[in-house]
Amino acid sequence: MKQPATSRLFYDWLGEKKTRGIRLAVMDMWKPFYNVTVARAPQAAIRFDKFHIMRHLGVSGGAVTRLDGAVCWWRDLASANW
Repeated sequence: MKQPATSRLFYDWLGEKKTRGIRLAVMDMWKPFYNVTVARAPQAAIRFDKFHIMRHLGVSGGAVTRLDGAVCWWRDLASANW
């Protein structure tokens, strides 16, 4: 079960020096995760993971998987040596 205290414990375990080194935090859209990260690692850019964003917008998990596959396919095609 998600608890704000768990996020605080993570940052306690990580320590102040390593926490200051966090540049990017990727998380789901649960407000307590966001609040604890902003309080403990204010320098970090926060990004919400696409699964939770798409779910929030009402897109099914299958559509997210298909979209992800299409993006990977396009990336592979674009980077191919012709």
